[in-house]
Amino acid sequence: MRYLLQNDKHWLNGCCPPVSTARTGGNAFRPCWLIGLMLCLLMLPVTQAQVTSLVISPDITAAMPRDVGGAIIAFDTVLFDVDPSTGLATGGTVPLAGPPFIAVDVDAYDGQLDAFSVDIASEVEPAGSGSTFFMRPGEIYTRSGTLLFDPVAAGLPANTNVDALSVDPATGDLVFSVAETIASPQILPSDLYRWDGSNLSLFFNGFRVPRALNLDAAHVLDDNTILMSFDTAGSIDTVRFLDDELLLYNPSSDAFFLNTITTLFASDWFPADLDALYVVEGPTGFTIGGSVSGLAGSGLVLRNNGGDDLPISGNGSFTFATPVPDGGSYNVTVATQPSGPAQNCTVSNGSGTVSGSNVTNVQVSCVTGGQVQFATAVAEVMEDAGPVSLTINRVGGSDGATSFRVQTASGSATSGSDFNAVNQLLNWGAGDSSSRTVNITINNDPTVEAFSEDFVVTLSRESGSATLGAPAQVTVTIYDNESVIFADGFEGEP
Repeated sequence: MRYLLQNDKHWLNGCCPPVSTARTGGNAFRPCWLIGLMLCLLMLPVTQAQVTSLVISPDITAAMPRDVGGAIIAFDTVLFDVDPSTGLATGGTVPLAGPPFIAVDVDAYDGQLDAFSVDIASEVEPAGSGSTFFMRPGEIYTRSGTLLFDPVAAGLPANTNVDALSVDPATGDLVFSVAETIASPQILPSDLYRWDGSNLSLFFNGFRVPRALNLDAAHVLDDNTILMSFDTAGSIDTVRFLDDELLLYNPSSDAFFLNTITTLFASDWFPADLDALYVVEGPTGFTIGGSVSGLAGSGLVLRNNGGDDLPISGNGSFTFATPVPDGGSYNVTVATQPSGPAQNCTVSNGSGTVSGSNVTNVQVSCVTGGQVQFATAVAEVMEDAGPVSLTINRVGGSDGATSFRVQTASGSATSGSDFNAVNQLLNWGAGDSSSRTVNITINNDPTVEAFSEDFVVTLSRESGSATLGAPAQVTVTIYDNESVIFADGFEGEP
């Protein structure tokens, strides 16, 4: 699953020129980079972490393309959001301090703690405080002004510069890197260290990272993989990268992968390093989705695993809100069929087991097969009049074939003695909207019975494109010919 960079250059399935050529070519290569970005995203290593947004800051002023067009001028004193599916900035920028302040170069940031470090000793004003304080590069403060890490108190030199900042999701401990090698205790700028409030320990061992590389930004994801960026272009193992790109390190396989979410499009961004990074994650797991076609009605609701209902308003792609863990099962069904016009939607590729990636091939096909229903909800017949005939109509559409079953059920009239039971399958082919007739035999006997007895006939859908209409049940009343008396006193039929 690695995306390798060969001969020190990017080759995006033959679609793009090498990076060096594209970068000097400026905006002329933007369409190619858009295609390349999406290809690269599809080739990312499998991880259960669902990245929904990136919060980043460059090390110099840079132009950042926006999702609404134009660009954000991104200073090194601000944070801004990036959509990981497009690489485009969303919303505006957020400065870490307000006036009056000496502008701070955001060197590291963690959104969970809302904490940051600076590149140069600066006077900062905590949000809403109206007062300022002096902050050193090795210190980590929350935006409200709470000190979380003091390098001197931790036994590090006073000139320590914290260069990357994150949180261990398992423990809540601070995780950070430094900008330069520290001799005692020995700390390298290619490593990540843990601070639990009392002790320092090694969190990520960058022994394979060339010593010329400085770990400039990092975020520990919920699945314990680490997104990281370095201050210069370089290579680790067989993976080559640039200073504005992200690597994903998987500790379980001890392997690095290129993640090109931050290979951005504007030429002004290319000279900038990725200086601060925070990742907004969705729920752990993989998403279940697919596409809907043929939908003309309203009210369609899909359901996964007996819940997580998803209303569908039109044709196109869909994704359920609740991810499914790797190895977990999914079962997509139709919870509510559309109406106005009534349609029947069926699911294919709807069930299976998640295997290391998002499920995107569930297909929901909707057809206007109409409705099948009785012509009337009541029927009356004399005991000696012969069979009762019931008409079943297909109305509102005839796309696709369909089958419905007609069955009788005893009431006060008993099957076998008062009428003969019926259990009959009715079939319609595609385009067929003709009516069907079911005849039910009524048994005549000489016994004087109640004035009337009744039974019911129900209609149910077996398969196909049509839905069950109304009425879906007929009550049949049988009048006993021995019990009916004319006004003149003679027995007979009414």
